[in-house]
Amino acid sequence: MGKEPVEPNAPSLVLLSRPGGATIMTATTDKTEAQLEDDVAARLASLPDVDASEIRPRAEGTKVILEGSVDTVFSARKAVLCAEAVDGVHDVESHLKLTGRKDGDPSATSH
Repeated sequence: MGKEPVEPNAPSLVLLSRPGGATIMTATTDKTEAQLEDDVAARLASLPDVDASEIRPRAEGTKVILEGSVDTVFSARKAVLCAEAVDGVHDVESHLKLTGRKDGDPSATSH
């Protein structure tokens, strides 16, 4: 009986013990920080209704920090939810700044 091949970057399960005796299972990943950053950036770029050109994901382990700017609170929240959905990301921190600018509206820029 040999070991079955494992798909590269496939999540594995880890058991974690919590205070009070509770045990949970969580997925881990073998993705590098650079791979997580690339995966999050690609997913953000595919978001409809969000200009992700000013969003820079930075990974620290399995945590991703979103830096840069977006036009609305809606765009910021959508970016966070999108990053949270990427395989291997366990936590997302938003450092996004709001510009209040709408695409194609140069009069909405701050002075």
